[in-house]
Amino acid sequence: MIDQQRIDTIKQSVDIAPFIRACGVELKQSGKSFKGYCPFHEDRKSPSLSVTPAKRLWQCFGCGKGGDVIDFAKEFDGTDFNSTVEKLETYIPAAGLKSSKRKPVKKKRDPEPPPLTPAHYKLLQRVADFYHTAFNEDSRAVDYLVDRGISNKKLFSDYQTGFANGTLLNVLPSDGETIIRLKELGILNKKGKEHFYGCVTFPLYDSNNNPVGMYGRKIHEFDNGSISHLYLPGVRKGIFNRQGKGSGSVRVQYKKVT
Repeated sequence: MIDQQRIDTIKQSVDIAPFIRACGVELKQSGKSFKGYCPFHEDRKSPSLSVTPAKRLWQCFGCGKGGDVIDFAKEFDGTDFNSTVEKLETYIPAAGLKSSKRKPVKKKRDPEPPPLTPAHYKLLQRVADFYHTAFNEDSRAVDYLVDRGISNKKLFSDYQTGFANGTLLNVLPSDGETIIRLKELGILNKKGKEHFYGCVTFPLYDSNNNPVGMYGRKIHEFDNGSISHLYLPGVRKGIFNRQGKGSGSVRVQYKKVT
C-alpha cells in the first residue's frame, strides 16, 4: 500500500498546470484558473477543461471527469494507482522529494508471554476441557474432521479434540484475574476475543503432562482465506501425541490437520 505521506507530497509538490501542459494540453489563463481542451473526450467546440492551481484541482465540464494531479495522470496514462504515484514522484522537486522520505517505522514485537505457572496449567486444561465438551455438543467440528477422513471417536477422546465455537466467552467468570491469565496464555487476544474462534483444537502437553500449548485449525465455515493454522502466541511448546511418549525423552511429534 502506498504511504499516505508519499501521496500528500505529490499533491503538494507537483504543480498541476505545468504537469497538464507537459501532457500536451494547451492551457490559457482565465482569471485565477486555466482553460483548455479536455484530452479525455472530443472537445473541439469550446475548451471545457478547467484547471485551478490554487486548489490543485482540474475539472472537465464536458465529460465530467476531474480530480487532482494523480487522477489526471492515472486517467491520461491509463495506469494503476501505484504506477501513477511512482511516475509522479519523478516530477517532485528535489527539496520536496527529500522531505517526503522518512525512516521506516520499526514494527514493535509483541512481548513474549510470561512463564507458565501451575495456575496457568490449570486454566489451560479447563479451556481444553471446555472445548472438548463443545466439540461433543456441536457437530460442525466433527463433520469437518469426518469430511477429511478422521472419524475414530476414540481418537477424539484420547486427544481431547475440541471446538472453539464462541461459547467460552459465555461461561467465563467475571473476575479480572481469570481474564488476565487467559490473555497471558493467548486464549483471549488483547480485545478479549477468542484466539481460536472457529477452530477445531488440540491441546499440547509437555513431558510432565502439563498443558503448555494448543493448536487450532479453522473449519470450512470460519475459514475466510486468512490464517487457517493457529498456535498460542510465543514459542511453540508441547506435543500432540502425549500417549506415544516413552519412559525416556519424548519422540513423537504432533502433526497439523491440513
